[in-house]
Amino acid sequence: MLNVPSLLVQLPYVILNPDKKEWVPKSMDLWTWRAITLPLIGILFWWIAGRGMEALLAARPQLVRPRIRWIEAVVGATLLLFCVFAAVGLPLYYGHKGDSLLTLIVAGMVMWALLGATLVSARLVQWRIRRRTSAIGTTGMSTA
Repeated sequence: MLNVPSLLVQLPYVILNPDKKEWVPKSMDLWTWRAITLPLIGILFWWIAGRGMEALLAARPQLVRPRIRWIEAVVGATLLLFCVFAAVGLPLYYGHKGDSLLTLIVAGMVMWALLGATLVSARLVQWRIRRRTSAIGTTGMSTA
């Protein structure tokens, strides 16, 4: 469940495929294919989540580094919304009967919702820091 966002990359193919199945090479098992591809695709999501955490930690001393771009904030917001919806909706739809697989899925969704929230909050904190420093810069210039 650590690489849940990697499944989102394959979702458009599954939706457009008439069989409603993800693409797998002919001579390979679905689970083997997922074990190979999901961590590779997941590297992108882990990197973006790491940038969000680093930006939040750097914001304490009022640094805007690394700068979170809008595309990263949009990816974070998408992860946040999708994972919160799935974490709440899946147990309601399937009912929670002590199923350990459903518990793992919900835990993965909650974790990625929190990681997506770090990106969105880092972008907001950086926006506030830049706004505050620009306001200080303009008031300092007018009094000089």
